[in-house]
Amino acid sequence: MVSKKSINSTVVGSVVAVIVIGFVMMNYTPMGGISGETKSFDIVSFQWGFEPQFIEVNKGDHVTLNLKTDDVPHGIAIEEYQINEPIMIEKDGKLEFVADKPGTFEFYCSIPCGAGHAEQGGFLIVRDPSEPETKLLTSIKSDGGIIVDGIVDEKWNKVSETIFPTVYVHENREVKAKSLNDGERIYFLLRWYDDDANDNGTTETDRIALGFDISGDSDIAMGAAGVPHIKIPQRTIGDGVVDIWHWKAFDSHTESPNVIDDEFAGPFEQLKDHYYRDDDNNQGGENDLIATGVYDMNAKEWTVEISRLLVTGDTDVPGFGMTDKQFAVGNEYKIGFAIWDGGQGETAGEHAVTDWGVLKID
Repeated sequence: MVSKKSINSTVVGSVVAVIVIGFVMMNYTPMGGISGETKSFDIVSFQWGFEPQFIEVNKGDHVTLNLKTDDVPHGIAIEEYQINEPIMIEKDGKLEFVADKPGTFEFYCSIPCGAGHAEQGGFLIVRDPSEPETKLLTSIKSDGGIIVDGIVDEKWNKVSETIFPTVYVHENREVKAKSLNDGERIYFLLRWYDDDANDNGTTETDRIALGFDISGDSDIAMGAAGVPHIKIPQRTIGDGVVDIWHWKAFDSHTESPNVIDDEFAGPFEQLKDHYYRDDDNNQGGENDLIATGVYDMNAKEWTVEISRLLVTGDTDVPGFGMTDKQFAVGNEYKIGFAIWDGGQGETAGEHAVTDWGVLKID
Protein backbone atom coordinates (compact mmCIF):
# COMPACT_ATOMS: atom_id res chain seq x y z
CA MET A 1 0.00 0.00 0.00
CA VAL A 2 1.13 3.50 -0.77
CA SER A 3 0.38 6.39 1.49
CA LYS A 4 -0.92 9.28 -0.59
CA LYS A 5 0.12 11.66 2.13
CA SER A 6 3.76 10.69 1.74
CA ILE A 7 4.07 10.68 -2.05
CA ASN A 8 6.81 12.90 -3.50
CA SER A 9 8.86 12.86 -6.66
CA THR A 10 11.72 10.74 -5.34
CA VAL A 11 12.19 7.11 -6.28
CA VAL A 12 12.60 5.27 -2.99
CA GLY A 13 13.17 1.71 -4.10
CA SER A 14 13.58 -0.51 -7.09
CA VAL A 15 11.54 -3.31 -5.64
CA VAL A 16 8.33 -3.21 -3.65
CA ALA A 17 6.42 -5.94 -1.88
CA VAL A 18 2.73 -6.18 -2.36
CA ILE A 19 0.75 -6.91 0.78
CA VAL A 20 -2.10 -9.25 0.25
CA ILE A 21 -5.34 -7.45 1.63
CA GLY A 22 -5.55 -10.33 -1.08
CA PHE A 23 -8.23 -6.56 -1.52
CA VAL A 24 -4.01 -8.32 -1.02
CA MET A 25 -3.37 -6.67 -4.65
CA MET A 26 -2.82 -10.22 -5.93
CA ASN A 27 -3.18 -11.13 -9.57
CA TYR A 28 -6.75 -12.29 -9.80
CA THR A 29 -8.12 -13.84 -13.00
CA PRO A 30 -11.93 -13.63 -13.00
CA MET A 31 -13.71 -15.78 -15.53
CA GLY A 32 -17.42 -15.43 -16.06
CA GLY A 33 -19.76 -17.50 -18.17
CA ILE A 34 -21.68 -20.71 -17.76
CA SER A 35 -20.36 -24.00 -16.49
CA GLY A 36 -18.98 -26.49 -18.97
CA GLU A 37 -16.85 -23.99 -20.87
CA THR A 38 -13.23 -24.58 -21.84
CA LYS A 39 -10.87 -22.29 -19.92
CA SER A 40 -7.15 -21.98 -20.64
CA PHE A 41 -4.56 -20.21 -18.48
CA ASP A 42 -0.85 -19.54 -18.98
CA ILE A 43 0.80 -20.16 -15.60
CA VAL A 44 4.33 -18.81 -15.08
CA SER A 45 6.24 -19.95 -11.99
CA PHE A 46 9.18 -18.05 -10.55
CA GLN A 47 11.12 -17.67 -7.31
CA TRP A 48 8.82 -17.45 -5.45
CA GLY A 49 5.38 -17.14 -6.92
CA PHE A 50 2.89 -17.95 -9.64
CA GLU A 51 1.50 -15.58 -12.25
CA PRO A 52 -1.48 -15.39 -12.15
CA GLN A 53 -1.93 -16.22 -8.50
CA PHE A 54 -5.72 -16.50 -8.64
CA ILE A 55 -7.52 -18.66 -11.19
CA GLU A 56 -11.30 -18.52 -11.27
CA VAL A 57 -13.53 -20.93 -13.18
CA ASN A 58 -17.04 -22.31 -12.92
CA LYS A 59 -18.02 -25.75 -11.75
CA GLY A 60 -17.96 -28.14 -14.71
CA ASP A 61 -15.45 -26.13 -16.74
CA HIS A 62 -12.72 -27.96 -18.64
CA VAL A 63 -9.50 -26.31 -17.45
CA THR A 64 -6.14 -26.25 -19.20
CA LEU A 65 -3.05 -24.89 -17.43
CA ASN A 66 -0.10 -24.13 -19.70
CA LEU A 67 2.93 -24.36 -17.40
CA LYS A 68 6.23 -22.51 -17.69
CA THR A 69 9.09 -21.57 -15.35
CA ASP A 70 11.01 -18.31 -15.48
CA ASP A 71 14.03 -19.57 -13.54
CA VAL A 72 14.44 -22.95 -11.81
CA PRO A 73 12.33 -26.13 -11.81
CA HIS A 74 9.07 -25.81 -9.90
CA GLY A 75 5.95 -27.89 -9.40
CA ILE A 76 2.26 -27.20 -9.03
CA ALA A 77 0.07 -29.21 -6.67
CA ILE A 78 -3.66 -28.99 -5.90
CA GLU A 79 -4.34 -31.67 -3.32
CA GLU A 80 -8.14 -31.67 -3.57
CA TYR A 81 -7.87 -32.40 -7.29
CA GLN A 82 -5.02 -34.89 -6.84
CA ILE A 83 -2.78 -32.75 -9.05
CA ASN A 84 1.00 -32.69 -8.73
CA GLU A 85 2.81 -31.67 -11.91
CA PRO A 86 6.49 -30.69 -12.39
CA ILE A 87 7.34 -27.48 -14.25
CA MET A 88 10.73 -27.96 -15.91
CA ILE A 89 13.18 -25.51 -17.46
CA GLU A 90 13.74 -27.32 -20.74
CA LYS A 91 10.10 -28.14 -21.50
CA ASP A 92 6.82 -26.31 -21.03
CA GLY A 93 4.06 -28.40 -19.49
CA LYS A 94 0.32 -28.76 -19.87
CA LEU A 95 -2.21 -29.81 -17.25
CA GLU A 96 -5.87 -30.57 -17.98
CA PHE A 97 -8.74 -31.35 -15.60
CA VAL A 98 -12.47 -30.81 -15.05
CA ALA A 99 -13.36 -28.40 -12.24
CA ASP A 100 -15.98 -30.65 -10.66
CA LYS A 101 -15.54 -29.55 -7.03
CA PRO A 102 -16.75 -26.04 -6.08
CA GLY A 103 -14.76 -24.10 -3.51
CA THR A 104 -11.43 -22.37 -2.99
CA PHE A 105 -8.37 -24.59 -3.28
CA GLU A 106 -4.78 -23.63 -2.57
CA PHE A 107 -2.12 -24.57 -5.08
CA TYR A 108 1.56 -24.58 -4.19
CA CYS A 109 5.02 -25.36 -5.48
CA SER A 110 5.74 -29.06 -4.96
CA ILE A 111 9.46 -29.01 -5.87
CA PRO A 112 11.95 -27.32 -3.46
CA CYS A 113 13.16 -24.19 -5.23
CA GLY A 114 15.03 -22.07 -2.69
CA ALA A 115 14.53 -19.91 0.37
CA GLY A 116 11.00 -18.76 -0.47
CA HIS A 117 9.69 -22.17 -1.52
CA ALA A 118 7.23 -22.47 1.37
CA GLU A 119 5.66 -19.12 0.44
CA GLN A 120 5.01 -19.98 -3.21
CA GLY A 121 1.32 -20.52 -3.80
CA GLY A 122 -1.98 -19.35 -5.18
CA PHE A 123 -5.67 -20.22 -5.31
CA LEU A 124 -7.97 -22.07 -7.68
CA ILE A 125 -11.50 -20.70 -7.22
CA VAL A 126 -14.29 -22.89 -8.57
CA ARG A 127 -17.61 -21.05 -8.55
CA ASP A 128 -21.01 -22.68 -8.58
CA PRO A 129 -23.04 -20.58 -11.08
CA SER A 130 -26.27 -21.56 -9.32
CA GLU A 131 -25.23 -19.74 -6.15
CA PRO A 132 -25.45 -15.94 -5.73
CA GLU A 133 -22.02 -14.34 -5.51
CA THR A 134 -21.93 -10.57 -5.33
CA LYS A 135 -22.78 -8.81 -2.08
CA LEU A 136 -24.64 -5.52 -2.42
CA LEU A 137 -24.08 -2.67 0.04
CA THR A 138 -26.50 0.24 -0.44
CA SER A 139 -25.54 3.70 0.82
CA ILE A 140 -28.87 5.20 1.90
CA LYS A 141 -29.53 8.93 1.45
CA SER A 142 -29.79 10.67 4.82
CA ASP A 143 -30.80 14.16 5.86
CA GLY A 144 -27.56 15.43 7.33
CA GLY A 145 -24.47 13.54 8.35
CA ILE A 146 -23.48 11.78 11.55
CA ILE A 147 -20.78 12.28 14.16
CA VAL A 148 -17.92 9.90 13.40
CA ASP A 149 -17.22 8.68 16.93
CA GLY A 150 -17.57 4.89 16.74
CA ILE A 151 -20.89 5.06 18.59
CA VAL A 152 -23.91 3.80 16.67
CA ASP A 153 -26.06 6.81 15.85
CA GLU A 154 -29.84 6.41 15.70
CA LYS A 155 -29.69 6.97 11.94
CA TRP A 156 -27.83 3.69 11.51
CA ASN A 157 -30.84 1.79 12.86
CA LYS A 158 -32.72 2.63 9.65
CA VAL A 159 -29.96 1.25 7.40
CA SER A 160 -29.81 -2.38 6.32
CA GLU A 161 -26.62 -4.33 7.01
CA THR A 162 -24.65 -6.39 4.48
CA ILE A 163 -22.38 -9.20 5.66
CA PHE A 164 -19.17 -9.74 3.68
CA PRO A 165 -17.58 -13.13 4.46
CA THR A 166 -13.83 -13.43 4.17
CA VAL A 167 -12.48 -15.83 1.58
CA TYR A 168 -9.52 -18.04 0.67
CA VAL A 169 -7.60 -19.14 3.77
CA HIS A 170 -9.75 -17.14 6.23
CA GLU A 171 -13.26 -18.32 5.36
CA ASN A 172 -14.62 -18.21 8.94
CA ARG A 173 -14.59 -14.43 9.46
CA GLU A 174 -16.87 -11.64 8.28
CA VAL A 175 -17.31 -7.88 8.07
CA LYS A 176 -20.74 -6.38 8.80
CA ALA A 177 -21.19 -3.17 6.83
CA LYS A 178 -23.69 -0.31 6.60
CA SER A 179 -23.45 2.90 4.59
CA LEU A 180 -25.28 6.18 4.25
CA ASN A 181 -24.60 9.53 2.60
CA ASP A 182 -25.86 13.08 2.86
CA GLY A 183 -25.13 14.03 -0.74
CA GLU A 184 -21.76 15.50 0.23
CA ARG A 185 -20.07 12.85 2.38
CA ILE A 186 -20.32 9.07 2.48
CA TYR A 187 -20.30 7.20 5.80
CA PHE A 188 -19.56 3.57 6.66
CA LEU A 189 -20.34 1.62 9.84
CA LEU A 190 -18.18 -1.51 10.04
CA ARG A 191 -18.29 -4.25 12.68
CA TRP A 192 -16.34 -7.48 13.09
CA TYR A 193 -15.62 -10.01 15.82
CA ASP A 194 -12.27 -9.96 17.62
CA ASP A 195 -11.72 -11.80 20.90
CA ASP A 196 -9.56 -9.00 22.30
CA ALA A 197 -8.58 -5.41 21.56
CA ASN A 198 -5.03 -4.84 20.36
CA ASP A 199 -4.85 -1.09 20.47
CA ASN A 200 -1.98 0.04 22.71
CA GLY A 201 1.17 -0.79 20.76
CA THR A 202 2.26 -3.77 22.87
CA THR A 203 1.25 -6.20 20.10
CA GLU A 204 0.45 -5.99 16.42
CA THR A 205 -2.59 -3.77 16.05
CA ASP A 206 -6.13 -4.58 14.97
CA ARG A 207 -7.04 -3.03 11.62
CA ILE A 208 -9.59 -2.81 8.87
CA ALA A 209 -9.28 -1.51 5.32
CA LEU A 210 -11.75 -0.66 2.59
CA GLY A 211 -10.75 -0.97 -1.05
CA PHE A 212 -12.38 0.69 -4.04
CA ASP A 213 -11.53 -0.34 -7.58
CA ILE A 214 -10.47 2.71 -9.59
CA SER A 215 -9.36 1.24 -12.90
CA GLY A 216 -12.16 -1.29 -13.32
CA ASP A 217 -9.92 -4.35 -13.53
CA SER A 218 -8.32 -4.54 -10.10
CA ASP A 219 -7.75 -7.65 -8.05
CA ILE A 220 -9.30 -8.16 -4.63
CA ALA A 221 -6.22 -6.92 -2.89
CA MET A 222 -4.94 -4.09 -0.78
CA GLY A 223 -1.79 -3.51 -2.70
CA ALA A 224 1.82 -2.63 -2.33
CA ALA A 225 3.74 -1.62 0.75
CA GLY A 226 5.15 1.90 0.81
CA VAL A 227 8.67 0.72 1.56
CA PRO A 228 11.12 -1.40 -0.45
CA HIS A 229 10.78 -5.16 -0.04
CA ILE A 230 11.50 -8.21 -2.13
CA LYS A 231 8.96 -9.68 -4.52
CA ILE A 232 7.23 -12.61 -2.85
CA PRO A 233 4.31 -14.64 -4.16
CA GLN A 234 1.30 -13.76 -2.05
CA ARG A 235 2.07 -10.13 -2.59
CA THR A 236 2.15 -9.75 -6.34
CA ILE A 237 -0.68 -7.79 -7.86
CA GLY A 238 -2.50 -7.34 -11.15
CA ASP A 239 -2.90 -4.44 -13.54
CA GLY A 240 -5.43 -2.29 -11.69
CA VAL A 241 -5.36 0.60 -9.22
CA VAL A 242 -7.23 0.46 -5.89
CA ASP A 243 -8.07 3.29 -3.49
CA ILE A 244 -7.53 2.03 0.08
CA TRP A 245 -8.83 3.47 3.36
CA HIS A 246 -6.74 1.82 6.07
CA TRP A 247 -7.78 2.20 9.73
CA LYS A 248 -5.54 1.09 12.61
CA ALA A 249 -6.52 0.77 16.26
CA PHE A 250 -2.97 1.94 17.03
CA ASP A 251 -0.39 3.38 14.66
CA SER A 252 3.14 2.46 15.74
CA HIS A 253 4.70 5.12 13.49
CA THR A 254 2.91 8.02 15.15
CA GLU A 255 2.27 6.17 18.44
CA SER A 256 -1.35 7.27 18.17
CA PRO A 257 -4.67 5.41 18.51
CA ASN A 258 -7.48 5.51 15.96
CA VAL A 259 -5.48 6.40 12.85
CA ILE A 260 -6.75 6.17 9.28
CA ASP A 261 -4.53 6.51 6.24
CA ASP A 262 -5.53 7.11 2.64
CA GLU A 263 -3.49 4.80 0.42
CA PHE A 264 -3.49 3.28 -3.03
CA ALA A 265 -2.20 0.17 -4.73
CA GLY A 266 -1.05 -0.06 -8.32
CA PRO A 267 0.42 -2.62 -10.72
CA PHE A 268 3.50 -4.39 -9.41
CA GLU A 269 5.56 -3.67 -12.51
CA GLN A 270 5.01 0.06 -12.03
CA LEU A 271 5.67 -0.14 -8.32
CA LYS A 272 9.18 -1.48 -8.88
CA ASP A 273 10.01 2.22 -9.12
CA HIS A 274 7.99 3.66 -6.30
CA TYR A 275 7.09 7.35 -6.22
CA TYR A 276 5.74 9.44 -3.38
CA ARG A 277 4.16 12.87 -3.42
CA ASP A 278 3.33 15.21 -0.58
CA ASP A 279 -0.42 15.69 -0.30
CA ASP A 280 -0.02 19.15 1.14
CA ASN A 281 -2.51 21.11 -0.97
CA ASN A 282 -5.53 20.13 1.15
CA GLN A 283 -7.20 18.65 -1.92
CA GLY A 284 -6.55 14.91 -1.70
CA GLY A 285 -8.59 12.30 0.12
CA GLU A 286 -6.00 12.22 2.91
CA ASN A 287 -7.39 15.51 4.15
CA ASP A 288 -11.03 14.46 3.96
CA LEU A 289 -10.90 10.95 5.43
CA ILE A 290 -11.92 10.57 9.09
CA ALA A 291 -12.56 7.51 11.26
CA THR A 292 -13.06 6.37 14.84
CA GLY A 293 -13.21 2.86 16.26
CA VAL A 294 -14.60 1.56 19.56
CA TYR A 295 -14.13 -1.93 21.00
CA ASP A 296 -16.98 -3.61 22.90
CA MET A 297 -15.45 -5.96 25.49
CA ASN A 298 -18.77 -7.72 26.14
CA ALA A 299 -19.63 -8.39 22.51
CA LYS A 300 -15.95 -8.85 21.61
CA GLU A 301 -16.50 -6.67 18.59
CA TRP A 302 -14.93 -3.67 16.89
CA THR A 303 -17.19 -0.89 15.60
CA VAL A 304 -15.50 1.56 13.24
CA GLU A 305 -17.10 4.56 11.56
CA ILE A 306 -15.41 6.00 8.47
CA SER A 307 -16.32 9.01 6.35
CA ARG A 308 -15.01 10.89 3.32
CA LEU A 309 -16.25 13.43 0.82
CA LEU A 310 -17.99 11.82 -2.14
CA VAL A 311 -15.85 13.95 -4.45
CA THR A 312 -12.34 15.10 -3.53
CA GLY A 313 -9.95 17.49 -5.22
CA ASP A 314 -7.58 14.60 -5.89
CA THR A 315 -4.67 15.23 -8.22
CA ASP A 316 -3.04 12.63 -10.44
CA VAL A 317 -0.06 10.57 -9.31
CA PRO A 318 2.54 10.22 -12.10
CA GLY A 319 2.15 6.83 -13.73
CA PHE A 320 -1.10 6.01 -11.97
CA GLY A 321 -3.56 8.84 -12.57
CA MET A 322 -6.20 9.58 -9.96
CA THR A 323 -5.84 7.60 -6.73
CA ASP A 324 -8.91 8.82 -4.85
CA LYS A 325 -12.09 7.04 -5.89
CA GLN A 326 -14.69 9.63 -6.87
CA PHE A 327 -18.32 8.81 -6.02
CA ALA A 328 -21.64 10.01 -7.43
CA VAL A 329 -25.19 9.44 -6.22
CA GLY A 330 -26.97 6.86 -8.36
CA ASN A 331 -23.84 4.94 -9.34
CA GLU A 332 -22.39 1.57 -8.35
CA TYR A 333 -18.78 0.73 -7.41
CA LYS A 334 -16.66 -2.29 -6.53
CA ILE A 335 -15.86 -2.47 -2.80
CA GLY A 336 -13.95 -4.93 -0.66
CA PHE A 337 -12.64 -5.25 2.90
CA ALA A 338 -9.65 -6.63 4.77
CA ILE A 339 -9.24 -7.21 8.52
CA TRP A 340 -6.22 -7.88 10.72
CA ASP A 341 -6.26 -9.53 14.14
CA GLY A 342 -3.29 -8.06 15.98
CA GLY A 343 -3.63 -10.61 18.77
CA GLN A 344 -2.88 -13.34 16.24
CA GLY A 345 0.21 -11.47 15.08
CA GLU A 346 -1.38 -10.47 11.79
CA THR A 347 0.38 -7.62 10.03
CA ALA A 348 1.17 -6.47 6.49
CA GLY A 349 0.12 -9.29 4.14
CA GLU A 350 -1.15 -11.53 6.94
CA HIS A 351 -4.85 -10.73 7.08
CA ALA A 352 -8.32 -11.85 5.99
CA VAL A 353 -9.92 -10.42 2.86
CA THR A 354 -13.44 -10.40 1.44
CA ASP A 355 -14.37 -10.82 -2.19
CA TRP A 356 -15.39 -7.82 -4.24
CA GLY A 357 -18.91 -6.60 -3.58
CA VAL A 358 -20.98 -3.75 -5.00
CA LEU A 359 -21.51 -0.36 -3.34
CA LYS A 360 -24.66 1.37 -4.62
CA ILE A 361 -25.10 5.02 -3.68
CA ASP A 362 -28.74 6.12 -3.46
